[in-house]
Amino acid sequence: MLKVLVIDDDGHKTGTIRSELSNFDFLNDSDIETVQCSVAGLKALRESQFDVIILDINLPYRFGDTPDPEGGLNLLKRTMGNRKKYNLPKEVIGLTEYDSSMQLVEQYFGDNLFSLIKYDRTSLKWVEQIKNKLSYIKSIKESSQTNLYIFDVGFVCALSSPELSEVLKIEANWVKQSFEDDNLIYYIGSIFAEEQHLKVVVVAANQMGLSAAAVTTMKMINLFRPRLMIMPGIMGGVKSEVNIGDVVISDPSWDYGDGKYVVEEGKTVFKQSPLHIRLNKTLETKINLLITDRDLIMSLYDSYCEQKPSNMFDVHIGPVASGSAVVAASEKIKAIKQQHRKLLGIDMEIYGFMYAVENTNGIKPLGIGIKGVSDLSDEDKNSDYAQYAARNSVMISLELMKKFL
Repeated sequence: MLKVLVIDDDGHKTGTIRSELSNFDFLNDSDIETVQCSVAGLKALRESQFDVIILDINLPYRFGDTPDPEGGLNLLKRTMGNRKKYNLPKEVIGLTEYDSSMQLVEQYFGDNLFSLIKYDRTSLKWVEQIKNKLSYIKSIKESSQTNLYIFDVGFVCALSSPELSEVLKIEANWVKQSFEDDNLIYYIGSIFAEEQHLKVVVVAANQMGLSAAAVTTMKMINLFRPRLMIMPGIMGGVKSEVNIGDVVISDPSWDYGDGKYVVEEGKTVFKQSPLHIRLNKTLETKINLLITDRDLIMSLYDSYCEQKPSNMFDVHIGPVASGSAVVAASEKIKAIKQQHRKLLGIDMEIYGFMYAVENTNGIKPLGIGIKGVSDLSDEDKNSDYAQYAARNSVMISLELMKKFL
C-alpha cells in the first residue's frame, strides 16, 4: 500500500488528482493526503512518512498567499537539505500546467531523478503517467518487503470464546507459543490450502475493547510479521439490514465515540468527527467472489449441525462502527446510525484492530474485519447464536485466505 501526499493550492486540480488516484486499484482515498501550501506540506513531511509527493511548482508559502513561481522548488530544496527533520519520500512527481514552471525546475528535477509531468485539464495523459509511476513504485516496495514477512496470516480474536475456540478448530497442528514479559498466549499452525502450506498464528486479547484490540494487534505484527491480518468474531447487527448468522466485512470501520461534547443553548450536544478506515480494494474483490458463491455458503450452512437459524446466512460488505460498550438498546443503534445511514453492525474491536494495522511501522500487512452477527443489538440481545456466528466468520476467513494467498 502506498501513501501519497498532494501539495497544490488549486482546489479544483487537487480534487481531480484525488479522484483519479482513488480510482487506481492499488490506492484507497484514505491513502491520499492533500495540503495547499508549503507550510502545510513541510508540516506533513515532518510528521508522516509518504511514499510519493505530487507537487505543484507554482505554490504559495502560506495558504491564501500569492503563489510563488518557485514555491514548490523551494519546498523541495528545504526538505532535501534537512533529512533529519523531514521524512523524504521514495519519489517526487512535479505536476504543473505551466510551461514556464516546467522550464524553471527541469534541471533540478533531472539532476535528482525526479519525475516532471505536464498537467492538462483537457486530457488524461497525465493520469496514465502517474499511474505507471505509482504502479512501479508499488512493485518495488512490495518486492523489497517480500522477504520481511514471516507468517502468511495472523488472526486476532477479541476473546478466547467463542472466537479463538472456533479458529483453533481449523486443522493446523496448533502449537502454543508464549514469550517472557508478554501475558498473551499465541497459537502457531500450518494450514494446507490450494496446494500450499500457509503459516498461521492466532491470539486472543485479554479483554474486549478498542484499546486491547489495538495493543494485541501491534504485538502480533511485531512478533510474527504476517502478510494478512484478520479479525474474526461476533458483532451486533442492525435489524432490517442483516440477519442472525450473517457475516459482515467492515468497510468502512470507525469509532462511533470519536467527537466532542459541546454546550449549545444550555444543552450538552455530541459533535461527531469519526475517522473512517476503508477496506483494501484487492481484499474487497476477493470478498465479492465469495459473496456470489452461493454453493459455497450453502455448504458451509449445511455442514453446521448445532443450533442455527432456519435460513442460510449471507455475506455482506458494509459499515461497522466500534465503541467501548456492549449495546443492547435499539435507541442507541438509531443514534449511531445517524453517523452512517447504511450501518450494518457494531462491535467493540474492529476499529482498534484496523487502526493498528494501518499505523504499524516497518511491514505493512493488509487487514480485514470479518464478524458474524450473533444478535441484533436490541433489548432481546442474547448469546444463543454466538458460537454459530463466530464459526461462520472463521469459515469465511478461511475461504478468503485460500483465494487471497
